[in-house]
Amino acid sequence: MTQLEIEGVTKRFGEMEVLRSVSLRARSGEFVSLLGPSGCGKSTLLRIVAGLEQPDAGSIRLGGRELRGVAASERDVAMVFQSFALYPQMTARENIALPLRVRRLTRLQRFAGRLGLSPAARRIGAEIDRQVEALARTLEIGPLLGRRPGSLSGGQRQRVALGRALIRQSSLLLMDEPLSNLDARLRLQTRDEIAQIQRQFGVTTLFVTHDQAEAMAVSDRIAVMLKGEIAQFGTPQEIYRTPSSLAVAEFVGATRLNRFEAVAWPDGALALGGLPLGLAAPALAGQRVTLAWRPEGLSLAASGLPVTVRRLEDHGADAFLHAEYEGRPVAARLRSGHGLAVGDTAWLRPAPEALMLFDAAGMSHPCRPLAAYVHA
Repeated sequence: MTQLEIEGVTKRFGEMEVLRSVSLRARSGEFVSLLGPSGCGKSTLLRIVAGLEQPDAGSIRLGGRELRGVAASERDVAMVFQSFALYPQMTARENIALPLRVRRLTRLQRFAGRLGLSPAARRIGAEIDRQVEALARTLEIGPLLGRRPGSLSGGQRQRVALGRALIRQSSLLLMDEPLSNLDARLRLQTRDEIAQIQRQFGVTTLFVTHDQAEAMAVSDRIAVMLKGEIAQFGTPQEIYRTPSSLAVAEFVGATRLNRFEAVAWPDGALALGGLPLGLAAPALAGQRVTLAWRPEGLSLAASGLPVTVRRLEDHGADAFLHAEYEGRPVAARLRSGHGLAVGDTAWLRPAPEALMLFDAAGMSHPCRPLAAYVHA
């Protein structure tokens, strides 16, 4: 297992700066996701780590070894592409075995082996076959080894592509949107399998995705990339519950973020629509702030914020309330059996512990509980 270190990587294409001094460190055996919208630079960064693109500035070290100037084939890095990149004329066995055959056999041995003229090539080929079969059992694709990619499902092709990457036993595994070509049900199944396989093999992994659910489900840590920079690097829970900025908070999360504009009281106390929150941010006293909650941070109550119900989504065990408060959309996650109907007035109470507070520039700030709150 090997640590990956990226320091100050910058990349331009013409006048466009795609990456701006990007730095991150993936610990040995860690599963790190690069999460961001299209065009944020995440795939470019992955290609730079792979050696398929060269940075304009910065360094990349793998296990302490500087990779800048090292050819892609010499980096001890394996990559799974979005398109799987399997050779259609080869069987699954041949696709998985290809990296080992290229590494262990000369071109002459490969040719002589096909003709049955080289005992050494036959011996090495038999060893490679045993490795392929052992890995195929782990990936549960043993019965598929004799089939060509065209006769495999998307999930099966993904496993073959993963097998071809893992067979090399590289120090670093790179995965570029590997689930984007699968249907929704298969994506859920395959992402869980990838996480299990990665932990079983213990290989340091850099995983590119624009799907927040994927990143949250498989990652040890997530690097949120916005406009060519890493906006936040942390665990899934840190990214979700304590975002570093309003931009990160709005990007991460499957549903709309509830945002409310307010002014902190002169002593830093916070209130929403006259509703005291029992919290204070002294550093923001008297300043305009944004108060934000995720849908699960708002609950039905006998009093609180009066909202008008606009739409209800029944998800079985729970429901989503889409409402309006002073002309602004509000969303709350409720338990089923809430008894509400479109057009009703409901009262929502925000949970103080779930508050995310941002200053006028959109940067996150901590709050502290008030020992006592007196409405002046």
